[in-house]
Amino acid sequence: LSWAKGIPAPPYFIEYRVTCKCNLRCRYCDRKTHDKGHPDLNKKETLSLVDQAHRLGIKQWDVVAFGEPMYNKELTTTLLEKIKQKDAFGTMTTNGTMFDEDTIKRIVRSGWNGITISLDSADAKIHDLMRGEKGTFERIAKNLKLFKFYKQRFEKNSPALNFQVI
Repeated sequence: LSWAKGIPAPPYFIEYRVTCKCNLRCRYCDRKTHDKGHPDLNKKETLSLVDQAHRLGIKQWDVVAFGEPMYNKELTTTLLEKIKQKDAFGTMTTNGTMFDEDTIKRIVRSGWNGITISLDSADAKIHDLMRGEKGTFERIAKNLKLFKFYKQRFEKNSPALNFQVI
């Protein structure tokens, strides 16, 4: 423990907030008060951040948002792939509604470690009511089935799929 001897230790973990934008209008969310004046980094800036973090010794990433990290699927998926190319451990928290089949394939192939999906209820009607949009529960269920299918097809154990229930 070099830090105990007064020797500075490099950072180990980064929580990266991808965006304040979101596709849902959850009843309880005050995100609308936070998404003004916070521009997202572009692809070049985002990927440069991964390189900089790697040089600093970052070994673990938690990709989140005060919105939905998959709002810009291409950017976030490329980010996840780049993090894994740097041999870092990665998790992401998402509402689970914005995945598509190609994105799921890419995430599974990348070896991404874990995805936490936020649910408001095990009851589809209550979940959809809280999320402000019908069909969100079913989209999550469909995406979970696709993750399971591609994990089996590509013989991968990851990403681990977890749930955060409010």
